[in-house]
Amino acid sequence: MRPTNIDSDKIAKTQVEEEDKTRVFGQGPSEPAVRSSGKSVFFIGPEGSGRRAAGRILAERLKLGFVEAHDAETLEAALAGERVVASVDRELLLDERLVEMLKNQGVVFYTMAGVQAVAEARGLVPDEECKRRIFAEIDEWEPLFMRTLHFLLPGGVGPEGLAANAADKLYLVR
Repeated sequence: MRPTNIDSDKIAKTQVEEEDKTRVFGQGPSEPAVRSSGKSVFFIGPEGSGRRAAGRILAERLKLGFVEAHDAETLEAALAGERVVASVDRELLLDERLVEMLKNQGVVFYTMAGVQAVAEARGLVPDEECKRRIFAEIDEWEPLFMRTLHFLLPGGVGPEGLAANAADKLYLVR
């Protein structure tokens, strides 16, 4: 790839052309999702990563129901019913059967977040001990999140940004 004189930070949007379609990316959180692939959407990640808020926003944009899956029964009901957007508690990812169902029947987004952001979202004082505990927790659970995901959503953009990022990625799912 050769260098260009384009300042990528100043590009507001990019036209992407397909056979009979054009879609504009990069308009930010107010941009509506074009389509959602006909599959349910699942958000996984540590507590405080913004997965619930992003899920609610995306569900509203896609005009789908939102489910907080805290137990296997709720998740299985969501998988068996109409398309939904769901926030899935990490403990459910310990069940390999549920993980396979998520991966096969939906699109799974892992909402990443840094230690500081997680601490603040949880209402904790991010002193060194708190940061150490959260880092250890993320370090323990991240391999499971990575094994389950279809797409990674980097943190630091807030729930609106996470939802917009997920909407753009859903456009890629066939």
